Amino acid sequence: MYQKVHHTDYPPRDKPLLVWDGQCGFCHYWVLRWRQMTGDLIRYEPYQEVSDRFPDIPTVRFREAAQLIEPNGAVYSGAGAAYRTFTYGTPWAFLDEWYQYDPVFKWISDQIYQWIADHRPFMFRLTKALFGKNPRSPENYWLYYLIGLILMLLLLLG
Repeated sequence: MYQKVHHTDYPPRDKPLLVWDGQCGFCHYWVLRWRQMTGDLIRYEPYQEVSDRFPDIPTVRFREAAQLIEPNGAVYSGAGAAYRTFTYGTPWAFLDEWYQYDPVFKWISDQIYQWIADHRPFMFRLTKALFGKNPRSPENYWLYYLIGLILMLLLLLG
């Protein structure tokens, strides 16, 4: 399980910074998607370019999980970083509240995040299959798959 970082003495000055793995296609896809949702409220930088700005956060933490670093020095890691990102101008802000106050939701989220992190190449292929190759203009292929599955089940059971 990835280890969480809670604070840095070297926070960004102006706005939160989401630090992600710049060599991960899955990460890049979702960063582009989230950037579209949050606009200019958050900066997004690969850890390969900015980890040296945070000497109190070991580079291995950046490799293990995304880190959202806020101007007050608070650091959110992994699933917590993802949900905290949603508090900046998206309708998904309630997920951060659930994560902060519901230990079951937090545990499940952390386990799912870790599983996804351990299977990023597969999840990248699945993401493109379900949402298309362009994160700025996602398709709802998953809906077509669901309808096809339901129709197939109806044919088999009927």
